[in-house]
Amino acid sequence: MALLQFPKDLNLDIQPYMIFNSFKWTMRGKKTQDIRSIQQSEDSIILPISSNGVIDSINNNWESGVGLAAGNIKDVFLQSLISKVSDAFGDLGKYISARRGFIVNDYASLAFNGTDFRNFEFSFTLIPKNQQESNTVIDIVKTFKRNSLPEYRGWKILYPNYWNVLIKFPSDQDVVKIKNCVINNFSVNTFTDGNPTINTDGNPQKTEITVNVTELQKLDRVEFA
Repeated sequence: MALLQFPKDLNLDIQPYMIFNSFKWTMRGKKTQDIRSIQQSEDSIILPISSNGVIDSINNNWESGVGLAAGNIKDVFLQSLISKVSDAFGDLGKYISARRGFIVNDYASLAFNGTDFRNFEFSFTLIPKNQQESNTVIDIVKTFKRNSLPEYRGWKILYPNYWNVLIKFPSDQDVVKIKNCVINNFSVNTFTDGNPTINTDGNPQKTEITVNVTELQKLDRVEFA
C-alpha cells in the first residue's frame, strides 16, 4: 500500500484537496465480483483540487416519441393505426395525404430514456520543488497506471482496480460527492509546451496528468432528498 501526497507542504487543515483511494475487486462466493463497503484501500494519492475545477454534470436522454405530453391513449392508438395503413400503401398513402392537404398528427413529445453515467475529468500540474517531490511525482504516475491496468493470468483478465474519490474541504462538507468509480483514461504529459526541461536530478521540471473517471452506478434523485 502506498500513501502519496503532493505537494509535501499541502496543509490539509486549511486547504481543499482530493484523495484518490484504489480498491481491489473482492470475490463473493466463487464467481461473483463485489465491492465491499469495508475494505482497506490499496493505494491513496492526495493532491490539490484539480486545476480545471470539479465539473458536476447530469446528462439525461430525452427522445422524440410518444411521451407523457402526447395526448390521450385513444388519439395515440388511432394515429398508430392510420400510420400503419398509410405505410402499407407506401407512395400511394403519401399521394392521398398530399391531395387532401394534411398528414396524420404523430402526437410526438419527448420521452425519457434514462440518464448517463457521470464522468469527471481532473487535471493536475505537478511542479516539484526538490528531489523528494520529484520522486513523489514519479511514484504518483506509476501508482495511477498500476491501478488502472488489468492483470493477465492465463485465460483470465482481472479487472483494473476501482476508485473512491473524495473532495475534502475544511468545512468537511461534501460539495461534490462521487460514487465509486473506475478510471477510463489516464494521461501524462512530461514535456509540456514542447519544452524538454529537466531538473538537476534528471527528472522533468513539470508534469501534467489528467484523470478521467466514470461512476460505477447512476445517480438517483433520492440521494438529494
